Amino acid sequence: MTRRQAVVGAILSLIFPSLVYVILYVIVALKNRAEQDFAYHDSYFLVMHVGWGGYLTCAVLAMLLFTIVVWGYWFVRKLIK
Repeated sequence: MTRRQAVVGAILSLIFPSLVYVILYVIVALKNRAEQDFAYHDSYFLVMHVGWGGYLTCAVLAMLLFTIVVWGYWFVRKLIK
């Protein structure tokens, strides 16, 4: 793996958890909207809490996935030649 590919993988592994967080935040915000007669209906709240361990795990998994894709591309490319 070249240095450029490692940097791209590191950047993607930092961006990926952020995108997941934003998507989950939007889902939580949409689920937790209160209705007009909120006091008279049963309701539920969707709570998202991942913590630093979850974000670290997600970043490591994204970097691992990127590495597998790059190595798979190299392997297929060598098979074709």
